[in-house]
Amino acid sequence: MFTSPHLRTIPTIFSSEDRARLKSAVMLRPHQVTILYENLLSRYGDFPYLLVRLAQLRAAMGSPVLSAALFSKVSENKASRRLHFVVFSEISAGLVQYHQSWKQTEEHNFPRQIHAPPSGYEQVKEEWSSLVKDNSEFLAKYLRHVAVETNIIEDTFLLTTECLHNIIRDGVSPAIIVTEYDSETHDRDIIKSILNDTLEDGNGRLSRIMASIPLIQAGYPPIAISMIRRPMYYQAINEAYDGNHSLFIQCIFEGMKATMDTVRGLL
Repeated sequence: MFTSPHLRTIPTIFSSEDRARLKSAVMLRPHQVTILYENLLSRYGDFPYLLVRLAQLRAAMGSPVLSAALFSKVSENKASRRLHFVVFSEISAGLVQYHQSWKQTEEHNFPRQIHAPPSGYEQVKEEWSSLVKDNSEFLAKYLRHVAVETNIIEDTFLLTTECLHNIIRDGVSPAIIVTEYDSETHDRDIIKSILNDTLEDGNGRLSRIMASIPLIQAGYPPIAISMIRRPMYYQAINEAYDGNHSLFIQCIFEGMKATMDTVRGLL
């Protein structure tokens, strides 16, 4: 797989037990290998040998953003900067694809008529205006909620409810990040990095941010889709591809209301 000894050979600093665990990793399921790599990274530090393998595994499991973050971590590692150039030429030689395939704009079935707005849309607009105006912290907390949920819905990571509420209230800090057992990653630094740069991925996250611009200009909250509405969201996308945008509009509207209620309860 790799020709450089720095990427091919298990570091000598690893214990004999851990070296044996790594050699037998081929017998494990992907989720078990992920846990093994993350455990060793937490104990030994950011060895390129572990980082590149975990990055490849993340890519194979359908998490391109996490994969890109891990490869980036290799390049930022002070020790790895002293390695021979071949290490980085191997890493950057197309080992992982960071972006999904896209569909040309002309191929999308856009609505040919304006849909009637959901019932209660005027109330949501008024409440949003009042909350943003009367509480300077409300907008920042709302956006932090959106930053977390927009990554959760893409399976980038999975945080506990208490952690989500703490981030909404206090901001992003590795010390308060707590993941669920089945989260795609448990690396606090990577999660913090992703939350501080939701534009890392050019698909779902970025498209929801861009789609929020005309809503904000019209006086509405940014799009917020919670994990509990993910099945509805995916169904709405499928129906929108066929030209029916009613469910999509309703999904966005309900997400706005639910997020406003959550943030308001944490003020």
